[in-house]
Amino acid sequence: MNFKSSGSKSISLLPSGSTDFLYRRLIELLGVSLLLIALAGTITLTTYSPDDPNFNHATDNLPSNLLGMPGAYLADLLLQTIGLGSATLILGLVAWAWRVTSHRGLHWGWVHIALLPFGICFTSSALASLPVAESWPLNAGYGGIVGEVIFNGLLVGGQKVGFVIPVPALALLMTLIAGALLVLAYALPLQEWLSMGRGILTGGRKIAGFAGSLKDIKYRKAGGEEEEEMILGGPAVETNEEEPRKKPKRNRKKAEKEAVTAEKHHEPKIDARRTEVKASKRVAAEKQTALDLGPSDI
Repeated sequence: MNFKSSGSKSISLLPSGSTDFLYRRLIELLGVSLLLIALAGTITLTTYSPDDPNFNHATDNLPSNLLGMPGAYLADLLLQTIGLGSATLILGLVAWAWRVTSHRGLHWGWVHIALLPFGICFTSSALASLPVAESWPLNAGYGGIVGEVIFNGLLVGGQKVGFVIPVPALALLMTLIAGALLVLAYALPLQEWLSMGRGILTGGRKIAGFAGSLKDIKYRKAGGEEEEEMILGGPAVETNEEEPRKKPKRNRKKAEKEAVTAEKHHEPKIDARRTEVKASKRVAAEKQTALDLGPSDI
């Protein structure tokens, strides 16, 4: 903010060079915003599911897309219209984010922005020439509705004028036109393509190394737990305090039940007591041994 005094000089409330500093930070913020939009689009497309609620599928199920309901609808819209050509849109946003953040800018300004839609459409038409696998979840081909309309329109137009265009030749032509348009739209020379590729490879290696270190930490932790179990004589077995109390009860009940069952099936035993019969006096006299005393002198 500047205030003009009575003279020709202007008084600035900001320090010298602060305007340029804020302008550069604003440009960098714009580049980061483009990069975040590209990242959100990548997550949206990679987590697409045909079972999510979208324009062609009404359901009460919760979306599996990581960006929720907006991500499910956006992914369905992109894949239905331009198909896998959506990847060229994501790459365009990444390229522009690189140019803007590094303060290289877009040399032709709005020309790059205007060329990108044409490059995407020709890419979709080239993809429409490919045979569709059965696992593809959409009715439209790899190029979406836009790609099929352009590719089939060119074939039909050639037939109307009496010229049959071979499908491989038309697909090659669409690929070359799309490549030229995208190179111009991305505003990246060969050196920047190589430097950006090296940056992506370096970032990928760092991410892979970080993931590997996390796995090593996990395995070391698991190995330490196994060693601790071996030292302590095996894994600790959780003991339930209620089990010792319940076991005697179950044993006692079982014993009582067996006793009742045994009493029901037990046959009464007859105690055969031997009763001695007293002999008569005569029999007793006969059993007594007689003493031979000889002839009586009387």
